[in-house]
Amino acid sequence: MRVRICICAPLLACTLVGLGAKGQQYSGSPLGVLVEPKTALKPSPELRRLLPRAIRIRFLAQTKLAPEGETIVVYDGKPAESEPYPHIAIVQSGRIVKDYGLHRLIEYGEGHTAVGLLSFPVETNQEVAVVAFRNIGDGASSPFVALAWVSGTYKVVFKRHATQGRLKVLGGETPRLELWSAADDLSPTTALLAADNKTPIVHLMSVVWGPHRYQVETYEWREGKFVRVSKWKTKKFIDPARMAARPLVLVKPKPQALPANAAKPNS
Repeated sequence: MRVRICICAPLLACTLVGLGAKGQQYSGSPLGVLVEPKTALKPSPELRRLLPRAIRIRFLAQTKLAPEGETIVVYDGKPAESEPYPHIAIVQSGRIVKDYGLHRLIEYGEGHTAVGLLSFPVETNQEVAVVAFRNIGDGASSPFVALAWVSGTYKVVFKRHATQGRLKVLGGETPRLELWSAADDLSPTTALLAADNKTPIVHLMSVVWGPHRYQVETYEWREGKFVRVSKWKTKKFIDPARMAARPLVLVKPKPQALPANAAKPNS
């Protein structure tokens, strides 16, 4: 399985490392998210001429969504002092064939920045590319956008808006996506009584970066799109900082055990 991945871990001062993709690093906390390229991402002069509006390149990756392949460029379209206005551009044969502005795909998309890029196979000689975003405020908003080559053109095949989210890519014969998003359940928070400063009491409250139960939706690749096949909620409360620290996770299929009477290789 050929996989190109850009993920981040842990939450603070984490680095996104890519296989076939140039990445970046970001630091995050409940007070906000700051994303900076790990090193200067310098596109070729030809690519710079194609993207004169690109203020900052976040990711560059060679992928194979279409049979002949392409370059995916994730960039900010506005100066740093304003909202980033992130874009996903697809470059093929020396020209831009698609340019998706996140503000046109989701509400308030202009206030997000890219924090991850992953491409993975869904069929023979065909990949899907997923880009993870995070809002530049408290960092809780977590949109995910997936692109693929369908019926002779590039299309958005998955677009979901999570909270403090994580997207797991489950490899196998039938690729699946597992979207984790923080639910609004009240969580128990222990505090101390002011009277004696010893006796614990429990408050029920919900804060952005406090523990949450997670809503989990599973999507399966079927005939050029991802279709939801299940939905459930965790029983336990989970630390959202731990979940959001790795917005994109690749889960490779486990090798199947051979039957007891099967011949072993080289036996």
